[in-house]
Amino acid sequence: MHYKYEELESTLIIYLEGQLIGSEEVNKLSDFLNTTKDKAESKGKNKIIIDLAAVPFISSLVVGLFIKFHKAMFDNNIKLAFINANSTISEIFKITRVDLSLNIFPTLQEAIDYLKT
Repeated sequence: MHYKYEELESTLIIYLEGQLIGSEEVNKLSDFLNTTKDKAESKGKNKIIIDLAAVPFISSLVVGLFIKFHKAMFDNNIKLAFINANSTISEIFKITRVDLSLNIFPTLQEAIDYLKT
């Protein structure tokens, strides 16, 4: 699992890469997301986009982590969106019904447009 982020105006874009299935990966991702949240706050960024284009699969642990992270962002007035989920991940989001609460978009531009509102 690899992750990095880049800044784009008032937005941090997080790029995830690799499978997210084991508890070790989930713990590392959780630490990275918390660090990224702190960076967003310290730099005055109020939007985060998580790009899943290079993630072939996620486990239910990751779904739970994304829900927890979504709540933490909401509590800190940071807007969060997910982009580029493949068909497998999109189906996982639908089956678990998190697609009803997470902001999920097929492209970066659609997420940026949504987060402007």
